[in-house]
Amino acid sequence: MGREGVAMVDVRERTPERAGGETGGPGPALKGLRVIELANGVAGPYCGKMLADFGADVIKVELPQGDPSRAVGPFPEGDRDAGASFLWLNTNKRGLVLDWLQPAGRKVLRQLVAQADVLVESGPGAELSRLRLDPKSLLRLSSRLIVTSVTPFGRTGPWRDRPATDLTVSALGGMSFLNGLPGEEPLREPGSQTEIIAGISAYIGTMAALADRSVTGQGQAVDAGALEAMLGILTPYITQYSYQGSYMERGPQSRKYMFRCQDGYVSIVIALFNAWELLTEFLDLGEKASAPDEATNMMLMRDDRRVHELLEPGLQRYTRTELFAALMESRMNVGMVLSIPELRTDQHLAARRFFKSVDDPRAREAVFPGAPFRLEDCEWTLRRPAPGLGEHSEEVLAELMGCSTRRRVALRRAGITGGKG
Repeated sequence: MGREGVAMVDVRERTPERAGGETGGPGPALKGLRVIELANGVAGPYCGKMLADFGADVIKVELPQGDPSRAVGPFPEGDRDAGASFLWLNTNKRGLVLDWLQPAGRKVLRQLVAQADVLVESGPGAELSRLRLDPKSLLRLSSRLIVTSVTPFGRTGPWRDRPATDLTVSALGGMSFLNGLPGEEPLREPGSQTEIIAGISAYIGTMAALADRSVTGQGQAVDAGALEAMLGILTPYITQYSYQGSYMERGPQSRKYMFRCQDGYVSIVIALFNAWELLTEFLDLGEKASAPDEATNMMLMRDDRRVHELLEPGLQRYTRTELFAALMESRMNVGMVLSIPELRTDQHLAARRFFKSVDDPRAREAVFPGAPFRLEDCEWTLRRPAPGLGEHSEEVLAELMGCSTRRRVALRRAGITGGKG
């Protein structure tokens, strides 16, 4: 028996057909789980993507104008409906156009949500409350429903309804403060780091809620804020301030441990264990750099200019590959600084079969990053490309709502639904 006398229930209790995937092995881990995704941008769709890529039936609900990320380039083959980011974030999902801003559309949405295991949403809290689509209202539709909210600042607090982007969350969360050179402007990080981290946190929260439901039989709300998710990265700096009253400021740490060599750069961590001795011996520096005691080691960590003056002349005799092989052999922490094209052909990632291709005529031979983790006994596959706008509207309404052809035509004519389906 589980908590409060509720019998244990498997998260996949409705999916005995999971065994036997496309390759003959076990099927996807989340097959049979139904998810409604009412999220735009990166964070919410990335949470939905992780659920979909591991087998959940994720139905992406878009307003008639579509997810704004569809219009974010680059655009394969010039298709303005298929920005590269959208194509990656929405693999394995079905697409439904539904104007839930209209009362008739909200009625359909509530009926869909009532049948779902999970709703992933990222809308403004005040607007969702006004439309009675907030987590509290939606949880009344089904006692087993899990409502995962993925927003910049969470569903509580004075900033709960403020809009934000990856850049503004990075600034508010201290990341930009630390990134850059002394006396110069703070810099942003590449990519959509805060939003991806928020999406991962939302996925973890959703899986935790599903695990809890398997014990209690009850769903709940999951509140994932990008700001809080990102602050975990700064834990060493936050604890330093807590313990010592001092904190790291913007400085040359972005250059620390990055060294020029013959054909680019390598990263070498020299302040761990006997790394300094091993490296200076490898470079045959002799008396130029005697083995450091603790005080000298602290100097090396702080005097970035002196460290580079000592090491780079010797390092520039070698290529990145030569340094990587030789120093890894000595169990040193070393990494080659790789470009995006080099990552695509990296032998280790190839051996792990990390990059995956999906058959999508809009993207030619699109290659996407694969799963961030592996399940030994469950498949992870790209079963279908990202949906066109409303590509599966007719299919979803007929399958899940039992809508007749006449009813579907009426919804389409009223502008409630639409798309290619």
